[in-house]
Amino acid sequence: MLRAALDEGLDAHQANDVLEQLRSWGYVDDASLAEQLLVKAQSRKGQGREAARRTLGERLIRADIVDQLLADIDDADELERAVQLARRRAPQVASLGTEVAHRRLSGFLARRGYSGVIVRQAVDRALAESGGSGVRFTTT
Repeated sequence: MLRAALDEGLDAHQANDVLEQLRSWGYVDDASLAEQLLVKAQSRKGQGREAARRTLGERLIRADIVDQLLADIDDADELERAVQLARRRAPQVASLGTEVAHRRLSGFLARRGYSGVIVRQAVDRALAESGGSGVRFTTT
C-alpha cells in the first residue's frame, strides 16, 4: 500500500530510496504494527483469535505475520480473557433462565472471535462462579 503511494509520485529508484529510509527509521515494520494491533484487540476490545485475525487482515498485514502472531497466543491466556469477559457480562443475564444466560454469554463471546471450545469453557466457569443463572424470584 505504501509502495503504491510512493510509486504514484516518484520514479522506482526514488521510491526505493524513500522506502529504505523509512525502514531504517523503523516506520515500516509490519510485524511491530501487527503486535501492537493484536495487543489492542485483545486488551481493549476483548477479541479472540478469529476476531483479531479479521482486524489484522483489514489492516493488510501479511498472512504469514498474522499466522505467526496468532500461533503464539497461549490457549490458557485466551481462555482467561474469555472468562473475564463472561464474568463481567454474567450479572446482566443473571435473572434469565440458565439456558438463556448460557446462550447469550456464548453468543457474546463468539462474536468476539473466541472458538467454540473456549466459549463453552468460559461460559461454564463464569456461570458456575456466579452461582448459576437460574431465575430469581422476589417477593413484593
